[in-house]
Amino acid sequence: MLANKGKITVRQALILFVLATFSPSIRLFTAGTARGAESAAWLTPILSALVMIVVFKILSSIFRNRNITNLGVFFDRALGKALGRTVLVLFLLWLVVLYFVYIRYYTERLIMTIFTGSETKLFIIVLMLLVFMATRGKIESFARFGEFSFIVFTVVFITFFLFLIPGVRIDNIWPVTHFDAIPVVKSSYNILSIWGYVTFSFFLGDRIADKEKLGKYTAKTIIYLASIATLTIVTVIGTLGPSLVARMPIPFFSALTTISIMETLDRLEPFLLSTYVMSDFIVVVFFAQIIIAVLKELFKVSETRYLSTPIAFAGYAGSQFLASSRFELGKFSTVLGLWVNVVLCIAAPAVIFIVGKIRKKI
Repeated sequence: MLANKGKITVRQALILFVLATFSPSIRLFTAGTARGAESAAWLTPILSALVMIVVFKILSSIFRNRNITNLGVFFDRALGKALGRTVLVLFLLWLVVLYFVYIRYYTERLIMTIFTGSETKLFIIVLMLLVFMATRGKIESFARFGEFSFIVFTVVFITFFLFLIPGVRIDNIWPVTHFDAIPVVKSSYNILSIWGYVTFSFFLGDRIADKEKLGKYTAKTIIYLASIATLTIVTVIGTLGPSLVARMPIPFFSALTTISIMETLDRLEPFLLSTYVMSDFIVVVFFAQIIIAVLKELFKVSETRYLSTPIAFAGYAGSQFLASSRFELGKFSTVLGLWVNVVLCIAAPAVIFIVGKIRKKI
C-alpha cells in the first residue's frame, strides 16, 4: 500500500530501478566483461557490489535529512544555488541522451530479432504513445506494474538460467588467478555504469514517500543485482566461451540456441524476447519520468502532466538523429556512454556529498 497518495515507496522506486537495469545488462554485462576479464568476468559483479554499497550509503545519508526531497535540492544545498543548478542541467542533458539511446535500442532490437528489415519509425511511434500514456497517468500505477513485472522477470530469467547451467563448461570460467585482478577491476565499469542508475532514481525524490528507509533495502537490492548479474555471466560465458561472447551484440540470445527440451522445443528465444521488449518499455518510461521530475525541479513547474506531450515528441525526434546505425549506437554506448554514466552516477554524488560535508551544508 502506498504511503501517501500520489507517491510511491522507496521499495517500489528500487524495483523500478532494478527493472531498468535488465535490458542494458543483458547486452553489456556478458560482452563487456568478457572482452576485458575473459574467464574471470563472473567476478566483476562481486567487485561492483562493494562499490554499490558505498553509493547506497551516500544516498541513505543524503535522504536521512527530510529537508532534502530530491537530488536537485541536494545539489543546491551542497554546491550553492548557481553551481547546483548547473550540475542539475548537466544531469538533465545526459538523461535526455540516455532516453534517446534506449528508444533507439528498443527499435533496433525488434528489427534485429523479429521484424527484420522493417522501418523503425512505426515502432517508435507506438512506443511514444505508450510513454505518453504512462507519464500522463499516475506514477503509482506504473510502480504497481513494475512490481508485477519484477516477479515475471525474475521467474523467467531464473528459468532460463536453470536451462543454461547444464551447458556451462568449467574451462570457460576457470581457472582464475591473481593475474585476473586488474582486468576484473577494469571491466567492472560495464556493470557500475548500469547499476549507477539508482542515483537517477532519486530525482524522483519528491514522489518517494519514505526515502529515509533506503538503508533498509540496501542489502536486498545489491544481493539481487549481484546474483542476477553473476548468473548471467556464468551461464552465457560458461556456455559459449569468453572470446565468442566478446564479439556478440546480444550473447544471451545466442546462448539460448543451445537449449533443447525433450527434443520438442529447440528455441526459447521468443519467451525471453517478450520479456526483453517489456523491459525496454520500462527503461524508456523510467527515464521519461525522471526527465519530467528534473524539469519540475529545475523550472519549479507545479503541474507535470502537460510535459508528457513534449517528452513523447522529443523522444521520437531525438532517437531518429542519435545514430545512423546499430553499429554507431553501440560505439557511442561503449566508448562514451558507459564512462559518463560512471562519472555522473557513481563519482559525482560522492564528490558533491564530500563538498557538502566540508561546507557543512549536508
